[in-house]
Amino acid sequence: MYAILGPRLGSVLTTFAPAAALILGTILLDEHISLIGIIGMLITILGVIAISLGKSERVLIPDHGHGSISRGVIFGILAAVCQGAGLVLAKKGLQSETEIQLTINPVHATFIRLFIGTGSLYILSFFQGKLREIYQPILNNRENGIKYAVYGTFFGPALGVTLALFSVSRIDASVAQTIFSLVPVGAIVLAFILHKERINSRSLFGVFIAILGVIILIWREKLNQLF
Repeated sequence: MYAILGPRLGSVLTTFAPAAALILGTILLDEHISLIGIIGMLITILGVIAISLGKSERVLIPDHGHGSISRGVIFGILAAVCQGAGLVLAKKGLQSETEIQLTINPVHATFIRLFIGTGSLYILSFFQGKLREIYQPILNNRENGIKYAVYGTFFGPALGVTLALFSVSRIDASVAQTIFSLVPVGAIVLAFILHKERINSRSLFGVFIAILGVIILIWREKLNQLF
């Protein structure tokens, strides 16, 4: 999805993840979100969409030879569903501590997820005969990309996933996944600090709406009492 559509447009499709987490969380974890909570979730998603579609993104999508735009959209929706499902299943695993009489620390759970994910990708690449394609960019290290890949791995799959599991162990999976959807908000702030990119009024409005939605989602129980 990101290879085809880029991060801005791709982040719009990730907003399907909270819906997937909500549906699966209801089925597997017996989690229930009130109407006000769902409204907060939808407000956050609309805010993220406003941020990510600040320009005519379809025209700006470069063709890197990874596939058509429609293919990228399909991959994006599937990725969002898998994100939501993965978070719910991870929480289900953390809740199984009493059944297996073993304490599962989120750090160890992260290691399990990364180990299974890496192993699965290597097995798939082996049968596709593409192991050489995996190692070639590492050996070439074009534009010193390995350094940034290491940074990305630490802050994403390692630290990010660990913090996500700590979060989901304490709050509903759909609520956590909605908060995770604020990635474009962080991206705008970092782009402003690191690359001096201007924040236009539409993006600023999207940030405000997205954060407002999360506030409503977090305080949904107290809002229910008021209404």
